[in-house]
Amino acid sequence: MSKTLTLEDRGSAPVDSGKEDLVWKVYLGDRMPQKRFLVIVIAFGAGLLGMALFQMALFGILAFAAIILSTAELFFPLQYRLNETSARVRCGLSTTEIEWDKVRRIVSGPDGVKISPLAGKSRLEPFRG
Repeated sequence: MSKTLTLEDRGSAPVDSGKEDLVWKVYLGDRMPQKRFLVIVIAFGAGLLGMALFQMALFGILAFAAIILSTAELFFPLQYRLNETSARVRCGLSTTEIEWDKVRRIVSGPDGVKISPLAGKSRLEPFRG
């Protein structure tokens, strides 16, 4: 039996899923085109600066790639998958997964629901993924 979450708002698209998994995609770049454009401009600038300072195209390409890959959620869709054992998000080549038995807290906010392995509020919260 297949269950699919239907999301109509804010650029989310349902994806057909197998078994009992709940799967959906979110396109953050479509929600924030100005931010995506700004990142591209900064990446090109960093690439040009790297080529000018080191006089090697390799350093320019590395600078451009580092900025684009570190902001991949603006260029690639986030694919979420919830199943009986874990919650997972994929963006490009990066996958983050947490098993349900490691979840200590679920926080609901204006941007959605956040799953946390931390039992209470902590200064580490912004870095938990």
